[in-house]
Amino acid sequence: MKTKLFLTIIFLLLLFSCRKENNLNQNPEILEIDLSENKVEINLIEINSNSSESHSQSEQSSNFLLVRYVNSKEGLNQRESASAASRRIGTLLHGTRVILYEKSDNQETIDGITDYWYKCRGGGRFNGFYWVFGGYLSTTIPEDTAPFLGYWNTDRGRRYYWEFEPDHTVVLGRKETNSGWIGTWTLTENHFTINMESITMEPEEIPEELIIEFTLTIINRDKIILKYSDGTEEILERNNNVN
Repeated sequence: MKTKLFLTIIFLLLLFSCRKENNLNQNPEILEIDLSENKVEINLIEINSNSSESHSQSEQSSNFLLVRYVNSKEGLNQRESASAASRRIGTLLHGTRVILYEKSDNQETIDGITDYWYKCRGGGRFNGFYWVFGGYLSTTIPEDTAPFLGYWNTDRGRRYYWEFEPDHTVVLGRKETNSGWIGTWTLTENHFTINMESITMEPEEIPEELIIEFTLTIINRDKIILKYSDGTEEILERNNNVN
């Protein structure tokens, strides 16, 4: 009986080990963008983080992740801690999309508004955590911001997204990973010019700068179309969720 139990345990351990190895060796997905004169093949490499820090952050925030937008025209200060007296480390522009990870224990009253502080991430190229006052956050992007700002699903693949920030940062990436492309956008009338650079974790994999140009068509505040010079179109639909 003991021998049979021991063999069963060994079999289960081997089975778990094989499944884990298979998950780590999945091939990366490829998103292709066709331009008029050449084809740009963007290889988005999935980044797997096994650090204890990333796991602990995920466990702590998994029941709280919320998307909010800065609705103050003057912008919103980023603080080191949950207090107006803490050091300011930056300012988020009107319309910036952020993800909330934690809420402060106590409320504070600022400019006659009483609300909690929230630990956030997101907004432009700043990738660290910071605190903002919740009285200047809204659940939807403000109506008086540019209609193309925000986080968008694309019809070129359900796992991919575009994100346009008010500080002119743009991201073309793959959901639930730290891989893709980041750059800056410039809009002249309805003509977009985007300068992109890789954000893969391996420096030797970063290619030369990629320039993408397309015409922007706004259907409504939740749907836009990017039309490339070769006539192909990419349809984007707004996503107000974390993923």
